[in-house]
Amino acid sequence: MHLAATALGLGGSVWTTVSPLAGMKIKELLKIPQVFIVKTIVPLGYPRAIPSPPVRREAIIHKGRYEAAKFRTEEEIQEVIERTAIFKGKLSCRRTF
Repeated sequence: MHLAATALGLGGSVWTTVSPLAGMKIKELLKIPQVFIVKTIVPLGYPRAIPSPPVRREAIIHKGRYEAAKFRTEEEIQEVIERTAIFKGKLSCRRTF
């Protein structure tokens, strides 16, 4: 559904769970019969601006066998996360043992 919406120029969100009260209001607004229960919705609409494409990440895939050349240290992994995180520098996966 999201791919079809994108192909039509629509933007949207992921499936969104609604509270029972919000579900009742949605049923009233959209004239949905009372026998149905609205639990989730998919908000769609025309975007104000076209977002920039996401940052491409280096794929580290091991096919058929482990490849030692693709091994990354904790520091290298943290650097990739910080470089590509939406909130630059506010995401950390550093382990504390």
